[in-house]
Amino acid sequence: MFQIYVNDIHIGVNSYINLFADNAKLLRVLKTREDCLLLQEDINKTYEWSRKWKLEFNAKKCHIMELRKSNRRLVWNCLMGEEQIMKTKEEKDLGVII
Repeated sequence: MFQIYVNDIHIGVNSYINLFADNAKLLRVLKTREDCLLLQEDINKTYEWSRKWKLEFNAKKCHIMELRKSNRRLVWNCLMGEEQIMKTKEEKDLGVII
């Protein structure tokens, strides 16, 4: 039933979105400032969707995880509403620590 409820969350989102149970993940390769802006737009769209359907995300449980080392990594802070999404070096996903 939950899948039916959230089946429109991806509309208008350009980043890859993965939905499983009550989790949502946005994935995007960030090479340029434009990529960062597009990711922020997608976060804004999913955040507005969550407010519309009264399934608001808890920004404190949301994280940004960078999966590749790079000397040219962009410095970028994403926001969910008015709160900054914190960065993490590891995340537990379905019992597996990444």
